[in-house]
Order: sequence, then C-alpha cells, then structure tokens
Amino acid sequence: TSSAAALDARLFVRRELAGRLAGGWVLIDVDRETRRYYLAESG
Repeated sequence: TSSAAALDARLFVRRELAGRLAGGWVLIDVDRETRRYYLAESG
C-alpha cells in the first residue's frame, strides 16, 4: 500500500536525519509545508 511506502520513507528520512545530526550537522530550518529539512555542516 502507498501508506506503508510513505511510512517507510518517513522512517528512512528520520534515520538519515538522526545520522547527520549525530555526525555534526546542525538543523537550521524546517519547512512544514513541504517537510523539507535544511541542514548545515557545523565547522
């Protein structure tokens, strides 16, 4: 089902986001309409 695919994508994005934040990236902004996450490499 498409809802399962969307859920998988969300979990993937969340895991990817967590990995980047753990790797020293900084979350600078979130676009709630498009659910885009803007990250910046610290340093």
